[in-house]
Amino acid sequence: PRPPQEVSKTVTSRLNDPAVSGVVSTGKSAVTAATPVAEKLAAFLTTSSPVVLAEVGAATVAAYYLAGPLFGLFVGALRGYAGEVSAAQAGSVGYTGEVSTAQIRGVGRGGEEGSMVLSESLVWSVG
Repeated sequence: PRPPQEVSKTVTSRLNDPAVSGVVSTGKSAVTAATPVAEKLAAFLTTSSPVVLAEVGAATVAAYYLAGPLFGLFVGALRGYAGEVSAAQAGSVGYTGEVSTAQIRGVGRGGEEGSMVLSESLVWSVG
């Protein structure tokens, strides 16, 4: 084993490393910011009645179980309407000639006859 003085010097030299000192200072600021919140939480838990604590606990559990489905609905709404037709059904309808498709692609991918150049990077073709 190494003597304690050598270990102390090694730890001190590592703490003076810029990367480590950045982590240490960030950790200190995180603790400083979290301390008032933790103190308020501890005061709430020690001074509240059992009924209030049970209500808060039930609300926390409900929020935990509802967060996933609600987040899924929110993300689904952001993604947009998926439609009632599967990809295979949409493809088969396209082969019958009953629908027109619109393609927007880069000019470098080919601007064929009947295409309209929308900008330097986009081509609009209807077929």
